[in-house]
Amino acid sequence: MTCKNALKTYLFRECRCHAAKLFESIRDAVLNALLFLRITARQESVPLCQLFPAGLLHIGHCWKVRSVVQHHPPRKPFYIYRFLSIRQSRYQDGQARALFRTKSTDTMAFMVRKQVGGICRLCLKQRVLCKSHYVGHAIQRLCRQNGEDPILMTPKVILASQRQLWAHLLCQDCEDRLNRFGENIVLRWLDNNHGFRLLEWMQRSCIVKDEGNVVTFSARDMGIDTEQFAHFGLGLLWKGAVHQWKTVEGQSTAVNLGPYEDPIRRYLLGETSLPDGVYVILAVCIDKGSRGMVFAPTLVAGSRHQMFSILVRGLWFHIVVEKDAKPQTKDLCCVRSERKVLHLENCEQRFLHAGRHIYKTARIAPSAKSKKR
Repeated sequence: MTCKNALKTYLFRECRCHAAKLFESIRDAVLNALLFLRITARQESVPLCQLFPAGLLHIGHCWKVRSVVQHHPPRKPFYIYRFLSIRQSRYQDGQARALFRTKSTDTMAFMVRKQVGGICRLCLKQRVLCKSHYVGHAIQRLCRQNGEDPILMTPKVILASQRQLWAHLLCQDCEDRLNRFGENIVLRWLDNNHGFRLLEWMQRSCIVKDEGNVVTFSARDMGIDTEQFAHFGLGLLWKGAVHQWKTVEGQSTAVNLGPYEDPIRRYLLGETSLPDGVYVILAVCIDKGSRGMVFAPTLVAGSRHQMFSILVRGLWFHIVVEKDAKPQTKDLCCVRSERKVLHLENCEQRFLHAGRHIYKTARIAPSAKSKKR
């Protein structure tokens, strides 16, 4: 009699367990369908032709990566409804919400969060690659003021966009190295919307040379390690050379370092000192326009030497990569000069010249016009 009762109890539990599995499968299918309709209805930025494939991609990924759960018979009905609400909130706060913020097929890889393996461009080893931002993520956040998207300026269009340029470029160790020896330190010195520490230090320091438009200071006398600024500027320049960074409307940006690409890579990796023929000239801008802008590395047209320009919120880098540069170039470099010189200047005219050059060919999107008003 005891065996018969035990068998009945076992069969009863098994039936309830299979019923719970069937219910959860139906529930997940319904939730995915409803969630797909709900989040697609709110995303006007996703083109209609991309909407359905993106939704199917997301739903398939959710089914692929969901964890295996030990199913137990539900004790009371309200536990089921509670689990439904928790599951739905996780979808809304997690991957589903981030999924449809993408605005082109170029960022479809962001939808499926999975590890990407490949050759790290810095250490040249086979590693798991992380998301590497062209300009640091923390610097891009500084460009958002009052919750508004920053203005993105390209030769074709000027628009307000929250798009960030990133790629699977480096392994986590190399990404951390660039942040530790460059970006994290420079963030303390640039204009962060609350102050401009490097400018304040220079204004309280002794002048080395005053040429009217340009005032020169000694970073060595101020106790500032200029090697960190060089590491940061060369890191941006090198990333611009090893990858074609896609922007908007089919455009891309990159630079060509030629034979200097590998020596700079080894310098960033800590294997060598600053390569021969590479000079980093750093100007600290006092004008408001330059202190709020970020310009990606570009080749300076009309220069006697191969020189690249980078602007990062008040820090204007001019990097010369040429072995035949004039001897005076060494005296302007923040690393090679004897007193580790920094230059203070009003960069307003240079900043306006760069803006006019873009305005000649670019159209202004409605999002940028509304922000301007």
